[in-house]
Amino acid sequence: MSCSNVKFGLAYRGTAVPAVFHGGDHRATMTLTDRREGNSTESGPAVSGNSLALTRSSDKLCGLIAVIGRNRFGPRMETPSIYNVPNALTTVRFGLAIAVVVLIPLGEFGAALATFLIAVSTDWMDGYWARKYGQVTKLGRIFDPFVDKIIICGTFIALVEVDASPIASWMATIVVARELLVTSLRGIIEGGGGDFSASWLGKWKMVVQCAAIVAVLLMYVLTPVPGWLPGTTTVLVWAAIGITVYSGVDYTLIAARVMQASPVSPTSSPADSPVPSPAPKD
Repeated sequence: MSCSNVKFGLAYRGTAVPAVFHGGDHRATMTLTDRREGNSTESGPAVSGNSLALTRSSDKLCGLIAVIGRNRFGPRMETPSIYNVPNALTTVRFGLAIAVVVLIPLGEFGAALATFLIAVSTDWMDGYWARKYGQVTKLGRIFDPFVDKIIICGTFIALVEVDASPIASWMATIVVARELLVTSLRGIIEGGGGDFSASWLGKWKMVVQCAAIVAVLLMYVLTPVPGWLPGTTTVLVWAAIGITVYSGVDYTLIAARVMQASPVSPTSSPADSPVPSPAPKD
């Protein structure tokens, strides 16, 4: 029995590209159909996406082999590699975050400030690159927000130990508790197939927290301290704590509505997606 006569039509962005599926001694040829021009290399309707349409078959067994090959190999061919520029930038940012946490207790505030600014400035670069070049991966979607939390939470905790620091221990506790709460809620909802995307409030929270950290570090770098800096630092620190608490409450209310509208099953899991969404900035 031969599968050499089995061909498929695959519509992909209007471009015809030949492809070959091998299965033991059997051979099946796949071709792409240009839906926009109306040209087809084989008879039969074209199917959009990654779906394969069996247009000519020598028998049902060959068709079954082709379907198995599509499900087994099709989506994986489009999954971007985890070894890409966005994940490399996130890894570098993780190292810089650890450096900031180490430099602050050592009293190297100038180096800590410069390292912190470099770390947070690369945050938007990896997301932009991943979206532009289609390199969004599941690893990046998890690793990127994790590193963001290390930068913010770790720096707040490190600043608590500094003499005359405007960051109190209870402030750092609120920041860490909020991140743990939102991460737990997202894990429960998205683990059950729900949607718990980040809101604009989460993005502004990150901006205000970074501004507060920069202001605090400037107080230990600039000598003498400018007259406007202490008051500005106090305002930014309290604003950071306020928006942290507010965004935590907002996310909790959103999660409650989502879970009430669609009860989450602990045994359910979200459908696999070849191209994950960009990492949430919560």
